[in-house]
Amino acid sequence: MRPTDPWVCESIAAWPTPPGSIACTPGPDPGRSTADRDRGLHDLSDGLDAWGATHLLPWYHDHVDWDAALLAQWAGSPVDPDGPIGLEVLVSAARERHPEWMATPGSFFTMETMPASLEPLREAVREMIRLGWQPQLADEPDRNQLAAEIQAALAEQIPA
Repeated sequence: MRPTDPWVCESIAAWPTPPGSIACTPGPDPGRSTADRDRGLHDLSDGLDAWGATHLLPWYHDHVDWDAALLAQWAGSPVDPDGPIGLEVLVSAARERHPEWMATPGSFFTMETMPASLEPLREAVREMIRLGWQPQLADEPDRNQLAAEIQAALAEQIPA
């Protein structure tokens, strides 16, 4: 069975060793040695590493930054223009000041665009913060209030 996705077909056609010779056969095909198969696996591995670095790693780094921004926000810190700018800050800026921006985070949330597509917005938000803007936070308990609520709930459940 041949794949029908054009991207897959083009990618497979570009491989130096046919994929069936790489991983889909239990042993060397007639006329091919194990060394050929191992070279093919190495080529496939290099290709997957490069693809992951291009298409997956940016999402990982973006989420690490997003987590750092959320932790700072939950700790009650104001948004630092030189620190990570989380998605909730971008959306808040769009909602409060720039509704025309909403299409960009929307395409990010649906993974139609890569994290780098948000950089122009992040730079604009950094400038807004330098000029004194901070996102409007929801009227929610802060970190200390949440910790106190959890401790109180646990104290009620644990018999003395």
